[in-house]
Amino acid sequence: MKTLQPTEYTYASARIRSLENRLVGRERTEILIESRTPDEVMDRLAEYGYTLPEGADGTVPVGEAISAAREAMLLAVLREAFDEVEAAVPDRSLFRYFRYPYDCNNLKAAIKCGIRGIPATDLLFDFGTVPADTVEALLREGKYESLPPHMAAAVPMAKDAYDRTGDPRRIDTVLDNACYADMLAAATETGDATLISWVKAKI
Repeated sequence: MKTLQPTEYTYASARIRSLENRLVGRERTEILIESRTPDEVMDRLAEYGYTLPEGADGTVPVGEAISAAREAMLLAVLREAFDEVEAAVPDRSLFRYFRYPYDCNNLKAAIKCGIRGIPATDLLFDFGTVPADTVEALLREGKYESLPPHMAAAVPMAKDAYDRTGDPRRIDTVLDNACYADMLAAATETGDATLISWVKAKI
């Protein structure tokens, strides 16, 4: 187990601190909560620097396309945040457990959609450690090696729990517990008390 050296993260700390200026803090969040329509929310987000991407023809989407564009914008912000943090630190794998909840979400969505016989594509987030576009295939093929270990072991148990009870919430419970175990294991590997305590508080 490698001991983390704070001096190795001086640049990362300064870089992330500068990015905090772009965050929507408590005061701005409360203003967003008071918004009455999606348009009001987007207008206020635009004031904070978050705007809809332009189309290929240079126009802002309207009508039915605007909902998809809004979601794409917010997901892009989240993706950028992950990329920025991981690019700033010496060891990108150090914070991989931040991505585990997205692996968990994708597994739950794919299993439930598989039961219903519908695609899960629109419910998957591409922020996990496993590419979202491979999740449904690995479930069909029963190849779980690329998943975090506790979640890999939990997939058959989640399916069995549903088969026995018919309750889709059992899928959530089994996989959530496995996700927490993977997060704690990954944090424990760092040997850093601060990271371990943060994960425990998160759990």
